[in-house]
This record gives sequence, structure tokens and C-alpha cells, in this order.
Amino acid sequence: MPRILLVSFQQALRSITLALLPIAFLSLLVWATAGSANGNTADPLRASVWIFLVAHQVPLHLTLANSSLTGSLTFLPLAALVIPWFTVKSGFRRMRERLGDGSPRDRRMYIIDFALAYALITYLLALLTFSDSVRIDFYIAIPIL
Repeated sequence: MPRILLVSFQQALRSITLALLPIAFLSLLVWATAGSANGNTADPLRASVWIFLVAHQVPLHLTLANSSLTGSLTFLPLAALVIPWFTVKSGFRRMRERLGDGSPRDRRMYIIDFALAYALITYLLALLTFSDSVRIDFYIAIPIL
């Protein structure tokens, strides 16, 4: 059981990294070419996590700092779901290669452990990127992730 948890955590972290690195690279590239008023690299990295969350269809609530305008970003094109789907599929396949196929009960345990590890890591990323201008309703994010 501890080996299954360790492998599922490793593969969930790998899957998230595989999805997040290209998004982070693109957001850093756009940030570097567009320029920034304060030169803080945390902003594009935070934005890449937000894009990652929206790709999972997690709604974000946006507030402009200088005004009382608010809005929400709740929908990204469904093609954005392809990236997390491929990374999760790859991570789960690698997990089965490392642990073996096992019985149907073992495979169910693999799925549950992988899903819990993936959701926990993604939820922690969402907590780290919480700010005044972008909010996430965590009671909605938990069932989605």
C-alpha cells in the first residue's frame, strides 16, 4: 500500500509537471516580450497555474485592482482539456507499468490513489496562487479536481 501511494504521488506530480511546463514557458515568453511594470516573474508563473486550473474547467473570479469591476473566467475551449487528459493518461499508464497490472481491485486502487494525489497537488497549487485579483471558490474546485 505505501508503495502504491508513493508511485501514485510521483506519477501525479509528473503529470502535472508535464502539463504545467509548456504553459509556464509560453506565459514567461509572452510576459518577457510584452514587458512588465514591476518586473516580477511570479506573475507569469501564477498565470500559468491559473491557465492550468481553467484547463480543468475550474472557475476563476477576477477583480480589477483599481476599480470595482469584477467578472469570472469559467470557460476555456474544450480543446484545452486535451492537455490534462493526455498527461493524466500518460501518468496512469506509467503507474501501471511500475506497479504491474494486478487484480481488478488493485487497478481500482491505482485509479483512486492517482486521482487523489493529482487533486491534492492541484489543490495546493491553487492555494499558492490565491490573490486579491483572482479568487478561486474552493468549494467548487474540490469536486472538479
